Order: sequence, then C-alpha cells, then structure tokens
Amino acid sequence: MAFDVLICPNCHGHLQANISKGIAICPNCNTQINMVERICVDGIPGVETFLNNGEISIKNGKYEEANQAYKNALKLDPNNGEAYYGRYLCEMKFAEYYNFRDDYGNTGQLVEAEIKSKLLRDYLMPAMENSLEPVKSDLQVLVTDEIVIINSLIDSHKTQNKSGCYIATAIYGSYYAKEVIILRRFRDTTLNGNGLGRIFVKIYYKVSPQFVKYLSKNEMLTNFVRKKLDMLVCYIDRKVN
Repeated sequence: MAFDVLICPNCHGHLQANISKGIAICPNCNTQINMVERICVDGIPGVETFLNNGEISIKNGKYEEANQAYKNALKLDPNNGEAYYGRYLCEMKFAEYYNFRDDYGNTGQLVEAEIKSKLLRDYLMPAMENSLEPVKSDLQVLVTDEIVIINSLIDSHKTQNKSGCYIATAIYGSYYAKEVIILRRFRDTTLNGNGLGRIFVKIYYKVSPQFVKYLSKNEMLTNFVRKKLDMLVCYIDRKVN
C-alpha cells in the first residue's frame, strides 16, 4: 500500500494529522485535506479508505455520503461485514427520517415491520455473517433484538387489523407475500377511497371465505385465479411505479 506524503498542496509545508476528524491541517496556511481520501493503493482508494470515509461521515451526520462510501467498499469487497453494518446504519436512519414510509406512501406497524425485515435481511444479517468475533456475537444480539421487535410489530398489527385478503392469501400462501401486500394496499388506498370500491370490498369479504373452500379443492380454478391476480398485481405495480 502506497501512502501519499502529507505535504500541503499550497505552501508545501508538512500537514498535521487530526485522526479523529479524518483531516490533515497545514500549520502555515491552514489548508485542510481529507486525509482518508489520500490513502490509496496505486493511486486508487482501497476498502479501508471507503470504510474510514463512511465512519467519519456518520460521525458528522452525513449519512448520504456515508452510504455511498460503504457501497464503494462493498464493490471492492462484497463480503465486508463492516461495510454491510455501515449500510444498515445509514438505511435505518433514512427509514426513521421518513417515518418508515414505503414506496407507496403507506405507514403503519406492518409497513415498519416490512422495512425492518428488509434491512435485517439485506444488511444486518450479512454484516453478522461476514464478521469475526467478538463483533459477530454483538451483531447476533442485535439481530435477535430486531427480530423480536419485528414480530412484535406484526403481532400488534394482527390484533388491530383482523381483515385480510382471503383469496389472495390462499393463492399466494402467505398474508405477507409481496403480491398480497400490493393487493392489500390497493384495497386501502384505492378501493376504500370511493363508494363503489367500498361496496366491492364489502361483497368480497362476504363471499371470499366460501370461495376459498372451493379453491382448496380445485387446482384448475386455483391456477386460473392466480393468473388473473398476477395480471392485476402487475398492473397495480406498474401504475404505482
């Protein structure tokens, strides 16, 4: 690894390093240099450079810059636990800032649980899996705590919201399947927003439990309904995005 000599580019004096802030300051002309960015391998920033940049950016509250630094670190080292954890911290901060609002503009306990589950799966779990002890054990505790929080959010949502998309849940096999979530949001944001839509939803909940019984006994009917629902889900998803 080749380190750039810490010489002031303006007056050529020797820079004094401030490790905690990640900068080097010239005592002669007060020029400040981002010291971390000067750490290179053959002139190209390495993984440690990006990790240090990310850590400094987080300390300074610059989460967008930190997130980009950790992304760059993962491009160079896709199995870097520290970079995954850095991205987890940044993405969680973004989610908190927007009050755990999803791409459809929805909020609530279920949405928060979905977002936290994604962050757990995409960043926190890889961070734990790619870390060494004792960091790995610390992250395991954090993972366990997050799972408890997510399950608590889901249980609370179930208690407060008894209605569900019966047919869609039967077709896709889970109340939390991506397709069911899209259809449920369509119900909440579109159908329940007008009189005819509310009438349709009321009729749907009246007849769907009996219809689900037929689905369980007729594979051909199940496949037919699934194709129609797939088409509807694709249409809704394209319309929203």
